Amino acid sequence: MQGIEVEYSMKSVRNILENFFHFRTCMDKGNIDAIIIITDIMEASKKAKLTPRQKQVFYYRFMLEYTQKETADILGITQSTALEHIEDITIKIYRLLNGMELRKPRSA
Repeated sequence: MQGIEVEYSMKSVRNILENFFHFRTCMDKGNIDAIIIITDIMEASKKAKLTPRQKQVFYYRFMLEYTQKETADILGITQSTALEHIEDITIKIYRLLNGMELRKPRSA
């Protein structure tokens, strides 16, 4: 996303999201790498066409750092459904960060 050529692996995107709070803390301390990473993730999350529920999961799980179970309980969904949303979020962000087109839903 930034002017620097960076390729994010699926594993690294998952790791960044799982440690999002840590990266934000490093960013707040002026760490340039963390600033780039957080900026990329936030920009990708805005462009990722997340569903309203995925946006909620992203907010509670990564921005507020609730556990999957806490996120599920707050949103009234099962923990496995929360995990499915987290995986979908991760895939969408991964694809955007690496310049891949998101699949468009087929019209009925």
